[in-house]
Amino acid sequence: MERKCKNLSTLLLTGALAFNFNCMPILPQCPEKADHSWIEEGELQEVYVLGLEYNKGIIRETGLDLTEVYFYEEKEQPSSGYNAMVFNENNQPIFERRFQFPLVSISEGFPHIGIEDKAEVEISIPYRDDIERIGIYKNCREILSIPLE
Repeated sequence: MERKCKNLSTLLLTGALAFNFNCMPILPQCPEKADHSWIEEGELQEVYVLGLEYNKGIIRETGLDLTEVYFYEEKEQPSSGYNAMVFNENNQPIFERRFQFPLVSISEGFPHIGIEDKAEVEISIPYRDDIERIGIYKNCREILSIPLE
């Protein structure tokens, strides 16, 4: 049996190869980007301080406190890792913060770099009356949802 090869564009143009564009997406849909224009930086304001713990791949909330601070949004955020997304009562994202867990340790004296099983972080989130929940995302997949009442 003789096998004939054609390039992809020829197959698409002749209809020999077709795609179903009505399929469900293979990759998860990421939440849309949050609009931070409502945040007043440098002003004394109420913020949530969200504590998170990483333990061998499992993430859990360790605390959520409301306090007053002079808030400044962190401009330098990691390009990979996790996202904390804050949603209002209409499920629209209103705040986003990228972060990582500090899982790499460097010992003093004898040079050694290790990977830790546990780590903790605290994230500051500006307060708004209409905040409904906080979602923690990894690669556009929600791995933790924290309802606020």
